[in-house]
Amino acid sequence: MGKADRNRPLADLDPALGKLKPVERKRPWWWVEDLVVILAVLTLWPRILGWPGMFYRVLEVIALGVLVAIFVRRIGRFRRKKQ
Repeated sequence: MGKADRNRPLADLDPALGKLKPVERKRPWWWVEDLVVILAVLTLWPRILGWPGMFYRVLEVIALGVLVAIFVRRIGRFRRKKQ
């Protein structure tokens, strides 16, 4: 059990029911998303440095698709959290 787990509550108060409900344990995918965003920014450097090659263009397109997917996931998380 890590330090973060010890400080985590075991249950949250559900205001609608007035009862305690168990806290969902979620995997920390946010750090993976942050790493992918950094890697996507790094794919821009070959273009900035003027390196020729179709390979770099394909990497940019893939990075754009991944960034859009991350954006959609985060918007969904914010909407769920807001409710």
